[in-house]
Amino acid sequence: MDRTEGLTLQDPGARSTALVRRVRLRVVAGPDEGTSVEVPDTGVLIGSRAPAELVLSDSNASRRHAEVRRGPNGWVLTDLGSTNGTWIEDLRIEAAYLREGGLFRVGHTTIAFEGREEGVRLRPAPSDAALGVVAASPAMCEVVAAVRQFAPTDLSVVLEGETGVGKEVLARALHRLSHRSAKPCVVVDCGALHEDLTESELFGHERGAFTGAVEARAGAFEEADGGTLFLDEIGELPLSLQPKLLRALEAREVRRLGSNRIRSVDVRVIAATNRDLPAEVAARTFRADLFFRLSEVRVRIPPLRERPDDIVPLAQAFVGEVSAEARFTPEALEVLGRRSWPGNARELGNVVRRAAVAARGAPIGPEHLAPADLVSLPGKGGGPTLSVDVDLPIVEAREAVLAAFNRLYLQALLARFGDDLASVAKHAGVHPNSVHRLLRNAGFKSLRAVDE
Repeated sequence: MDRTEGLTLQDPGARSTALVRRVRLRVVAGPDEGTSVEVPDTGVLIGSRAPAELVLSDSNASRRHAEVRRGPNGWVLTDLGSTNGTWIEDLRIEAAYLREGGLFRVGHTTIAFEGREEGVRLRPAPSDAALGVVAASPAMCEVVAAVRQFAPTDLSVVLEGETGVGKEVLARALHRLSHRSAKPCVVVDCGALHEDLTESELFGHERGAFTGAVEARAGAFEEADGGTLFLDEIGELPLSLQPKLLRALEAREVRRLGSNRIRSVDVRVIAATNRDLPAEVAARTFRADLFFRLSEVRVRIPPLRERPDDIVPLAQAFVGEVSAEARFTPEALEVLGRRSWPGNARELGNVVRRAAVAARGAPIGPEHLAPADLVSLPGKGGGPTLSVDVDLPIVEAREAVLAAFNRLYLQALLARFGDDLASVAKHAGVHPNSVHRLLRNAGFKSLRAVDE
């Protein structure tokens, strides 16, 4: 429910920890229009009689006409030697990868290949040292369960979450628990690449392909062959390069810049983003077909403010990286637990590691948790403050401050206007729907949650 005039906002974006993309075939034209069938990984046979799972009354359909089955890098439509052929647009095909929303013809029947997302029920699983993930809260234990369930598969995974929640840690856990663990896990930070160099980083280049290319170089796809390619901050990938990435994923082949040679690759792709990719797709700033190809599984990693039970175990794990003997005083743990941690686990790790050094072997107290390089920006009247963590790169530090500012700003407006969402939106100069989005992004599940 999303009410802009009432007192309650139930997060319309709330969903399961893990979403899996299921596919179906639906007849959109022909004698059997309206007929549909779910497609399991084992595939669906299309034909004019049993044992076909999609049985057509079309007289131009062969008994065993075609099948749709999950291939190593997507869903594959294969003609089974039919009399009248299987067609995509005006092209008769023997085998082809299907894109979501794509159409193909069997005889006089047109069939759509459709996808939908479905929440997966997960039994929370505790973390362990082998996984490399700290999980004490129920929400994070569900994330661990998702990692364990999907790691052994070759399904592509999108990890969603704010900056600093640990997306790369989870990506490496997915790789470590997969059958590809003996091969490389190659990381590409799409947000840190210059647009002119992104294609070379992904696909490689030959000597002389561009100014500065003094020697040939393999790209990330080739380096990850047989293993896992982790595309961090995939939402930052330039729109102009997204079709080339999609082709590489579907065809399982790449061509280096400056070369005519096609190289086959076998990679499992894990992507991460702090953006709302479905919203980016709706705004046409991210390609829908690439999103659907990447998001066979979507896993949401909650921010630290939604899982306070993880703060102390994480702090103890981080401080243990500095000294096995380091200990917190009860007062220090209380201070840690009260903070909202807009920079999430990364910010927490930076603070406690600095504190361990500052304590010089003594128990870590509150006085060690606010070093001089954390600059406070006081609120009006000595109210809440924002902290700038200079140990973070500037982009991440700015995002952390902005997230904290949004939360403080919303708290102040809601304190002034109560549950009058229309007045909040008017004062902020935005549409009420934007307030809903800002509340969700700030971690509020309801209007009253700001006072809890």
